[in-house]
Amino acid sequence: MNNQDKLLNSEFDIVWERIIKNQGETFYTISGLELIYKVENDTLTHNRSTFVIPKTLLKKAYLQTPIKSLSQLKHLRAYSYLYAILTDKRICN
Repeated sequence: MNNQDKLLNSEFDIVWERIIKNQGETFYTISGLELIYKVENDTLTHNRSTFVIPKTLLKKAYLQTPIKSLSQLKHLRAYSYLYAILTDKRICN
């Protein structure tokens, strides 16, 4: 693992702690839909669908930061939810 990868892993660990800290709070998708999630066993369950978002998927999305548009994440499942979480100032500042 090179230094850049180590730095990104370290940064994601901080982001993951913020994700845990903000569970139960309301986030908003780009279209204004409410998203509320709960963290259990390195996965997020949420109120928008039955799809469970694994920590690994959040990390894959985070590695594409800075996320400037929703289209950057369209190749990932649940991209609108990933975008809502990872572009929120409570999670990534």
